[in-house]
Amino acid sequence: MRPVLAKPGGVTGCSEDSQLVSDLFHALNQPITALRCSLELSLHRPRTAEQYRDTLQAAMQQAELIAGWAVGIRALLQADDAGDDLQVLALDSFLRDAVADLEPVAESLQLEFGLHCDSAGCVLFEPRRLQQALCGVLDFAIALSSAGSTVMVDARDRDREAVIVLATSQGDAVLDSGSAWQPPKDAARILRQRLGLAIPRRIVAAAGGSLQAETTRGGLRIELCLPLVPALV
Repeated sequence: MRPVLAKPGGVTGCSEDSQLVSDLFHALNQPITALRCSLELSLHRPRTAEQYRDTLQAAMQQAELIAGWAVGIRALLQADDAGDDLQVLALDSFLRDAVADLEPVAESLQLEFGLHCDSAGCVLFEPRRLQQALCGVLDFAIALSSAGSTVMVDARDRDREAVIVLATSQGDAVLDSGSAWQPPKDAARILRQRLGLAIPRRIVAAAGGSLQAETTRGGLRIELCLPLVPALV
């Protein structure tokens, strides 16, 4: 196995986050620069109505990119805030809700989506944050899966922590027998995927847990570990 897109917490995780923030601001600067240049040219060169319309359409696209990267950066920087509404929550129900929310998406992409939950434990978490983390990890795995693939979620209690393992396997139609799974090579798409996994990783770390993602021969394996707490009676 080898790491993919995100690493465990600690010093290495901090280094990864720093590089990610740097890459995100670089990506944000590109549409800002393109938008400014486009508008400056429009101001200094007479253009037809059609050319002005094309310029405005391009400017809108750049503005959408700017807004998207800005929202992502904000979410990343806020992800390590544990929140003010910490509660003892049954992990089982939140995990089932997260899977149920994304099942229609998985079906539309022709993915097989399964859940096996043996965890009866509770975690100390802000409800909104826990839902965001679980949905973020599931959404990340779905986004990297092709039609005919399988996405399986297995949750269990181990000692004093809950362990959630999410594994994907590619279908025969999209993976040759001699091929290994590879992330897409598009730089912007890879950056969005790094962001998509870094946000839940930081949320989990803020609650005292950890998240690790690795490639396997046929897909992806993500492991979340969350400390268990006694249930309130």
